[in-house]
Amino acid sequence: MKNNIRIFVTNNFITTLGNSIFTIILMWHVYELTSSAVYTAIIGSMGHVIGFFLGPLAGVIADRSNKPLNLLIKTLYFNAIIVILLVLSITFASENFEIVSIIILVLIREIIFNFQYPSQTRVLPLIVSSDLITKLIGYRSVTSNIASIIGNSVAGFIISIIGVIGGLLLNSFTFFISSLLLSFISIINSNMITKENTIIKPSLKDEFLDGLKYLWNQKDIRIIAIIASLLNITSMVGPMFVVYFNDFINAGPEFYGVFNAIIGIGSIVAGISIHKINKSFKNSTIVIVGWSILSISLLLMFFSINITVIIIIAFLLGFSLTSPNIVFSSIQILAIPDHYRGRVTTTIRSLSVSLIPLSNILGGIIADLIGVNFVFLIAGMWQILIVIITIKHKNIFNTNYS
Repeated sequence: MKNNIRIFVTNNFITTLGNSIFTIILMWHVYELTSSAVYTAIIGSMGHVIGFFLGPLAGVIADRSNKPLNLLIKTLYFNAIIVILLVLSITFASENFEIVSIIILVLIREIIFNFQYPSQTRVLPLIVSSDLITKLIGYRSVTSNIASIIGNSVAGFIISIIGVIGGLLLNSFTFFISSLLLSFISIINSNMITKENTIIKPSLKDEFLDGLKYLWNQKDIRIIAIIASLLNITSMVGPMFVVYFNDFINAGPEFYGVFNAIIGIGSIVAGISIHKINKSFKNSTIVIVGWSILSISLLLMFFSINITVIIIIAFLLGFSLTSPNIVFSSIQILAIPDHYRGRVTTTIRSLSVSLIPLSNILGGIIADLIGVNFVFLIAGMWQILIVIITIKHKNIFNTNYS
């Protein structure tokens, strides 16, 4: 059982690392190829679009699979194949066909990758005892966060050292390794597959409508959902960092890597210190101050600033994104009763995530029309609006839901 935990956690770390590196490398290449912020935003948003539409279906397929571990292995294996096809496309395709083939292959890749999370959810009870599931999920969360930070930090250095092709080949290798690791996991609760398949589950439609009804009828939960959705509009800056470093400050991928590394350090400091901060300040204070710092940091990026200031901003971005979001996520979980938690949190996630691709593409259009720095100006002003709404409803953040 301990061996299963080690393999699963290692697999999750490698997969998340590879996935974060893949996204940045590809966005960087697409922008160099097209000089279009819109195309860059499309590539950066595709996972969210596919996740919104395909997520429930992927969950149903994973639930009905008699061999969820094999489904997870195949998901990672075929992702490795898709990345190799991307390398071939970038190497041999003509310039006009290359961008089309990249979009098609990334679309297929995101469809396949959407089976990872529901497959993992099915596999967990099969590889450890029930009393260890919570512990394993905690390990998965920690390793995912660390891998994302590392991946975002090293992607720029990988581009500058071995190029886009070398980076994608390395990325393909991570998916092959992670799929191979899973083959060493032992199923210890195989009888649960039969038991799960005999349970009559409510339809997706009924679950969704029930969660939506509860969300709508509970004022506090409804406001939390609205704030979560508004926050995702600020995410329009995500894919635009590549454009910002290329066009606005004329920095190479290596400095982009440094920038992401500093953001990672800010996030880690926030994660380590949030417990002590939470003891000294109210939840509303942490969220309001954190999001205010975030809005100021985004507004500063509208102006022509030197490298030192950008490094400071990177740390502030990492800290001000992570600390209030930890508190906000905790409130979101505690405010929803246990018997509604799964349905309602999924509904909130679906509704809020649906705005990410729209805001990302809007950011790309703004960058192409009037300049990428205006994206950060608009995002900073939008974040101020969120702070004002939070101040108005700060009692929700300070309520003891436990």
